Amino acid sequence: MEQLKRVLTLYKEGQSIKGIVRLTGLSRNTVRSYLSREVFVATLPYSGLIFCEAVRSQKTPDMLEATNEMATYIGGVTHNAICDKRSTMITSVLRYIPV
Repeated sequence: MEQLKRVLTLYKEGQSIKGIVRLTGLSRNTVRSYLSREVFVATLPYSGLIFCEAVRSQKTPDMLEATNEMATYIGGVTHNAICDKRSTMITSVLRYIPV
C-alpha cells in the first residue's frame, strides 16, 4: 500500500512513468497498473472523516471489499449510506417483489 501511495504522489507531482520507475525501482507494468486503479471514497459529513482506498475496478466484489475496509476503519457502519454510483453495486432489479 505504501508503494501505491508513493507512486500516486510522484505522479501528481508531475513525474513521468519512466521517472517513477527510476525512483521506486518498480517495473513499468507495475507502475502502469497502479496508475490505472479506481479510487473508492467515503465521507462522514458530520465528523469530517474521509476514507479513500485504491481498488482494481468498480465491479461488485471490489466495491464490497472496499466497503468492508471502510467499516473496519471507522469501527462500524452508519445508519444510512448514499451511493452516487449505485450501478456498480446493483446487478439486477427485482421490480415485482414487495419490500
